[in-house]
Parts: sequence; C-alpha cells; structure tokens
Amino acid sequence: MNFKKLFETQQVLRSRIAYNEPDRFGKLLLATQVELGECANEQRTWKFWSKDQKPRPKLLEEYVDGLHFVLEVGIELEMQDEPVMYTTEHVDVTSQFNYLFYTIGEMYDVSTRADDREELMAIYDDVLSCYLGLGKMLGFTDHQIEQAYFEKNKVNHKRQESGY
Repeated sequence: MNFKKLFETQQVLRSRIAYNEPDRFGKLLLATQVELGECANEQRTWKFWSKDQKPRPKLLEEYVDGLHFVLEVGIELEMQDEPVMYTTEHVDVTSQFNYLFYTIGEMYDVSTRADDREELMAIYDDVLSCYLGLGKMLGFTDHQIEQAYFEKNKVNHKRQESGY
C-alpha cells in the first residue's frame, strides 16, 4: 500500500475541513471507533444469535471510512512520515475488533491524562498495524483498500462542496 499517497490525500481533505479546535483529537478517536463499529456491523460474524452471518456489501466502504480516521489520527500525531512496517492479526476477527476498540480507547485515556507523545505514538503504531491486519482478516487486498479509499475520498470532497 502506498501510505505516503494515502496520508497526502488525507491531508488535503483535512486541510479542506479545517477544524482545529482543542477537542479535535478526542473527536477523531470517537469517529474512528464509530466507523470501526459500523464496519463490525457490516461484518456480522460476531452476531452469534443470528443465522445470517454473511458480511454485507458495504463492508469495504465502512472499513475505508475507518481508515480515513486512522490516517487522520496519524497526521494529528505527525506520524505520516513514519514507515509502516507490519500488520498485526489477532486470533480471530472478533478479537481484532475488540482489541482495536480497546486500544483506541487507551489512546484517548493517555491523551486526557498526560501529554505523553511517545506513548501516544506507540499506541498509534499498534492501532495502525491492527487496523491493517483487520483489513487482511476481512479478506481485502491492498489494491482493493486503496481503490475504495480514493473513491470514498472523492465522495468526502463532494460532501464538503455541498455543505455536508
């Protein structure tokens, strides 16, 4: 995956939105969790009470919605120039989702109790590698993720034009 291009593309959208209030970081983390939840909802295998375990067609779209915010958090932490070296995959998809929710929450906790940039950067590295691992676990190729990301990014720009 071309992370340099992904981060650059996200930076353009970020600049266009131009929201720089003090609550930005907390809102970014919440948005990441919300999109992660929407992705889990489309994935469905964790719904043990339902016989309908098939992922929904919007699964990839929800995954890249979350990727927009994962990249955005990286930009916020000035991590966009750091090389992406690995992906992390847990035992199963449910564990992966749960771990991501936990780790994103941990980032929020650290950001509210101290200004420990090193700790936040380490946690972000974990979030990014797990988010990429989730994409693999969901069966997406790097090419599919990139293509869907750039398509959704265009939609996000159109939404900005229309006052979304």
